[in-house]
Amino acid sequence: MHEDLYGDSEEYVNRLSRLSKSGRHQEAFKWLSSLLASHPDDFIILADFARICLVLGYPDKAIIYANKAFDIDQSAWTFNALTDAMLAVKDYSTIIDLSEKYERQHPDEALSQLFNDSLLTKAEAYLALQMFNEANSTVVRHITHRNEEDSDFSHDEVMQLLYRIKVQKESPDNHYDEDEDDSGDGYFSFEQARDFDQRINQLEEDGDFNTIYDWLSDLLTQFPKEYYLHVKLSQACLEIGKREEGLDHAFNAYNSHSSDPLCADALIEALWMNNRDSDVVKYADQLLARGVDEIAYCRYGDGIDYAKEIVADTLFFKAASLFSLGKYEDSQKAFFEFRRHDLAGVNHGINREDIDHLDLMLQLLSDTSAN
Repeated sequence: MHEDLYGDSEEYVNRLSRLSKSGRHQEAFKWLSSLLASHPDDFIILADFARICLVLGYPDKAIIYANKAFDIDQSAWTFNALTDAMLAVKDYSTIIDLSEKYERQHPDEALSQLFNDSLLTKAEAYLALQMFNEANSTVVRHITHRNEEDSDFSHDEVMQLLYRIKVQKESPDNHYDEDEDDSGDGYFSFEQARDFDQRINQLEEDGDFNTIYDWLSDLLTQFPKEYYLHVKLSQACLEIGKREEGLDHAFNAYNSHSSDPLCADALIEALWMNNRDSDVVKYADQLLARGVDEIAYCRYGDGIDYAKEIVADTLFFKAASLFSLGKYEDSQKAFFEFRRHDLAGVNHGINREDIDHLDLMLQLLSDTSAN
């Protein structure tokens, strides 16, 4: 215990716990920021402030305060805060080096459950670098010394990490390119990416696609390497009737990052909107062949729900294109698979009118064939 630190007081712990559990992270951010003005060397407050910065999407700021906390007190607790911040800014090699150095220099702390939890962050770093065997062995080591009651990670979270390692190891097109740089000239900074997400989400919610088109067209001149801009611009183009331009942007995104399922999804939709039915079927088959697990847990994946959404979209576009090509039996099969996802409550981007129209056409065709 550190009785001389306000961050170790019951009052502090209880208030921070209440704010965190109720999701009042902005309030916690302001409170901790004010506390640091009067307690600048309280490493507990510094580390907690770093964690709140990560929750709010300020990784650059989190690194600064986590480093300050670790400089003052090199415990496993501050070490965790620092490596979590490093993971957020994709400083993978430093995480690995720092973890190995820390274990040598602090053997007692390295025996704690807190350090054992940090091994999962180290495993994430290995995975990001496509060092699959090292990632797997690090997770196994965590499991070997794991205390279920004291760990901040659930058993399911650990098992999912192991599965992600397995899926990405077996996926030949999820290679890591050391020359690929996603920061600096031509790319968003972390704060720019956060601000972009907030604005694009609001504009899409408002349905203001003309504003999105003008805004993203300008952003592309500043950030030409941000392939996600091409994805979102393609979608905006389709909404405002610029279908051919939308297809161009979709191809730009796909040709840049074909391993990202989102790029394949955007391309398939753009092809469908441009009546490129044969190409829709071609790219849809390629994406569906990857399977839900690979889409969910690949380098660009975002979990099973995300994968099911993409699969549902792809199945519908494939079914509609097969119908246009006169391949009615294959269309019926693809549509049945889509409906299975739809009726199970999977979120997807298909309009209900388009679903009902294709359903009606297939039913009419079935009735005609029966007669």
